Amino acid sequence: MLTAGVGAAVIYFSNLVLVPFAIGVGIMAYAGAVAFYTLLAIWRMRRAALRNARLSERSLTVEACPAPGANKADLAGLCAGEGVQPQVK
Repeated sequence: MLTAGVGAAVIYFSNLVLVPFAIGVGIMAYAGAVAFYTLLAIWRMRRAALRNARLSERSLTVEACPAPGANKADLAGLCAGEGVQPQVK
């Protein structure tokens, strides 16, 4: 938020002259965008940590998805865990 403070100071001392005022507004908009996307990233990391904690309480693990170009024969054993039976109709 130090960047936003610099932008606010530029706006305050610009005396509403167009170019310095626009520069100050741009600096403040940049600071707002950085803060917004930083909060989004922190929120995402927090949600992932909570999900992993919940899964570890239930003794489950999160497995990575296979690559899109992977061989289909290799994928058969990847997604089915032990004790998983196919459904019979």
